[in-house]
Amino acid sequence: MRVENGMFIVDDRHRYPVAQYHAEDMEPDSMGFPFSRRRALLRFETGANLSIIWGYATYSTNYDAWLDDQPIDEDPGLVEVWASWEEEPEGYCDAPRVLELIAQANVMVGADG
Repeated sequence: MRVENGMFIVDDRHRYPVAQYHAEDMEPDSMGFPFSRRRALLRFETGANLSIIWGYATYSTNYDAWLDDQPIDEDPGLVEVWASWEEEPEGYCDAPRVLELIAQANVMVGADG
């Protein structure tokens, strides 16, 4: 899963327009730890939103990459997802789970958040 040319790409067959994309890369903090995170916001006609997040200290493939001073994987196999109709994020979502959440977002009338 990745963002490319304004599209969130789940796999070769599933691409979705990104309403907002934010890439954050910060210098190491006072303890020497860097911080990198990516967020793609998907908006749906139903009013639902999904925030797809990956990077250091997120519930994704990259969770502890910073401990080994490794760059984040820009095409992670697992991502964290915040759905506007849920109170908590769902971590370590693989591509099939992300597609399930996108399908839910497409039918969640009044799920704005």
